[in-house]
Formats: sequence, structure tokens, C-alpha cells
Amino acid sequence: MKPLFHYRSPGLIGKELYNRGFRNIDAHDGAAAMVDFCRTTGHYKEFYTCLVDSGHTLPIKDNRYDAISCSVATVINHLPPSTQHEIIRIIKPGGYVPS
Repeated sequence: MKPLFHYRSPGLIGKELYNRGFRNIDAHDGAAAMVDFCRTTGHYKEFYTCLVDSGHTLPIKDNRYDAISCSVATVINHLPPSTQHEIIRIIKPGGYVPS
């Protein structure tokens, strides 16, 4: 399974998944400090620091992830609902996006 933590507090959830045997977790955030923190934990494999909005897309290939966690980010003035097309693009058919 390949999960992505997308604009999500990276600490506790990534740690818990890692403790449960997941080793193929990626991290994404628009804030460099959050991605830098992810690097220090040893829980994540790949890192993406970039914004997602109407003018920006994620530098991630289509259908890459089995699961994407982004529930706290889908609010106005953080990650607008209009950007959900990017989530759909990078999640595999039948993938999970828990909220």
C-alpha cells in the first residue's frame, strides 16, 4: 500500500502507520517547515513541498496512491474544495480518501 499524507499534521498519524508496518508513506505540504519535520521522523519515503490551487498541480504521476489522508486541509483559505481534482487524479481507482 502506498499512502500519501497531503496537507495533514504529519506527526502522530504517520508515526502510527509506521508502527503498524507501513514503510511506503509519502508526505506533501505547502509549508516547507512541515515537510522538513516529516524528514526528521524517518516515517516517510518521498517528500513534496508545493502549493495546490487553481494554478498549480502536484508533481505526482496519475494513479500513484492507494490512500490519501487530507481531511483537515479541505477548508476554505487552506486547501479549497476546488482543488479536489488533484486528489482524484493521483489516487488509484478504488483508492481510499478517509476524512
